Amino acid sequence: MPRSALALVLPAGLALLVGCPSPLDDDNSVLPETPASWSTGLSLFAPLQEHAVVVRDREFIVLGGFDDQPSIVDRVEAYDVDSGSWRALPPLPIALHHANAAALPDGTLVVAGASRTASFIEQGLVWTLAPDASEWVERTPMPAGTERGSAATGVLNGRLHVVGGLRQTGVVDWHWAWDPAEDAWEERAAAPLARDHGAHGVLDGKLVVVGGRGGTIGSEVRDVWLYDPAADTWERGADMPRGRGGTAGATLDGELYVLGGEGNDEVETGVFPDVDAYDPVTDSWRSLPDLPLPVHGMGAAGLDGRIWVPAGADVEALGPVGVLQVLTP
Repeated sequence: MPRSALALVLPAGLALLVGCPSPLDDDNSVLPETPASWSTGLSLFAPLQEHAVVVRDREFIVLGGFDDQPSIVDRVEAYDVDSGSWRALPPLPIALHHANAAALPDGTLVVAGASRTASFIEQGLVWTLAPDASEWVERTPMPAGTERGSAATGVLNGRLHVVGGLRQTGVVDWHWAWDPAEDAWEERAAAPLARDHGAHGVLDGKLVVVGGRGGTIGSEVRDVWLYDPAADTWERGADMPRGRGGTAGATLDGELYVLGGEGNDEVETGVFPDVDAYDPVTDSWRSLPDLPLPVHGMGAAGLDGRIWVPAGADVEALGPVGVLQVLTP
């Protein structure tokens, strides 16, 4: 049964009294918070899964992935939360999936490594797309031998960090950072756990990496690790409620939301409906209402007070949909 918050229904007129001190009651009561709820937005151009999602200004941007043919795509599309509309951006130089992507502080989009075939052959090319640019620019590739997709990414102090990920030979714990000003890579402290398909986000200047798996469906983990770039060290956080991979992660108001995933042996689809939020300050988790349509293999964005979940697959492995699900916490 989906988890949901309880709403308090007030008798007519009572709302005027609640929050206004009564001569008979010194308790400064307040109205109950609005329960978290799901809605839908305008669907993507076409069904999609295994894409990357990054936030830039008032848009979130969806890059690459598999469509429902299934074919690997070079599509890049941006959703404007103010107009509620999609627009096409310059396509990627090559079709790819499981891209390691982020947006730099100046709004430049970065793709640093990905998978490029149906057999998950890795590639380590790096491209950037400046705001309003008409084409992607190739930069210094990932160091030879470190190419991979499905890594955790985050921008810390202006540098793009790429942690873990998947190669044809298996999952890795590698951690490298790319400096866009120098167009150079530097090795950093390896992740405590080799993983791919995890959730990730930057909170309070640290990269938070959650869950994921050890290279195959069924090898899901619950681990939470936080990376401090100043000390170049990792610290363990409280385990997530239920281990899963193929999740989406999005940050909003100081929390990392982890949504969906695959490897659920409790249901025929194999997909998790779970939505949980991690607070690094209290090192604790809270649960939110389940995804109306459980999905995996997608990204998510925290923007405008909401969590946006574009597309994904509604069955284990391949099964892309095009729906845009929106959580108002």
